[in-house]
Amino acid sequence: VLFNPFDDIIPREIKRLKKEKPEEEVKKLKPKGTKNFSLLSFGEEAEEEEEEVNRVSQSMKGKSKSSHDLLKDDPHLSSVPVVESEKGDAPDLVDDGEDESAEHDEYIDGDEKNLMRERIAKKLKKDTSANVKSAGEGEVEKKSVSRR
Repeated sequence: VLFNPFDDIIPREIKRLKKEKPEEEVKKLKPKGTKNFSLLSFGEEAEEEEEEVNRVSQSMKGKSKSSHDLLKDDPHLSSVPVVESEKGDAPDLVDDGEDESAEHDEYIDGDEKNLMRERIAKKLKKDTSANVKSAGEGEVEKKSVSRR
C-alpha cells in the first residue's frame, strides 16, 4: 500500500504463544496414580489381583509374555480338559467319508456324469417354466377379480 489514509490506526499486536518453557518442565513425567483399595469399587479382591500381577510381572521380566505363560499358575483354571477326545475314532470317521466319496467317483464314468447333468438341467428348465406359468395364471386371476 503506497498511500495510507488512516494515519491514526495502529495495527494490533498478535499475542505469541509462550514456547520458551524449559525442557525440564516438558520432559517431566506424570506421577503414576495409586489405587485406593479402601474404596468399594476395588475391595480386597482387587488388592489380591494387583499383588498377583506385580508378582507375575517381576517373574516374567525379560521373558515372553504370552497369555499361556501368564495363566499357567492361575488357581481358578483347571489343567484337565473338559471334553475328552477319542483319538482313535475321530480320524477314522474323516477317512471313511473320503474313501466312500473316492470309491463313488470311480464308479461314475464321464458319460454317466454328462447324462446326470443333462437330466438336472432339464428338471431345472421344467421347474422354471412351471413357475412362470403358475405366476402368469395368478396374474390373470387377479385381473379378473379387479374388473368386477
